[in-house]
Amino acid sequence: MAALPDVYHRFRAELRRRDQHDDREFVRILMLHRGFALEQVTKALEKALHQRAVSYQAVCRLLRHNDPIPSPAERTGRLPAIRVR
Repeated sequence: MAALPDVYHRFRAELRRRDQHDDREFVRILMLHRGFALEQVTKALEKALHQRAVSYQAVCRLLRHNDPIPSPAERTGRLPAIRVR
């Protein structure tokens, strides 16, 4: 874990202080990197610690809340039809 930002160490220490299943939850947090960049997860961990919401679920909510809503063109690959009169 030496290559991870300090917030990961602080978050894990807080998990250990609160829960006996801390390793599993921390691994789940590390697996978030499959879909999110290091910077995104780092910011979510910082916010979760600041809000005293130290859990995998809280980090997921913070990450998903910051996701931009895709436009129709991004979802379907085409623009919606527009009628002009």
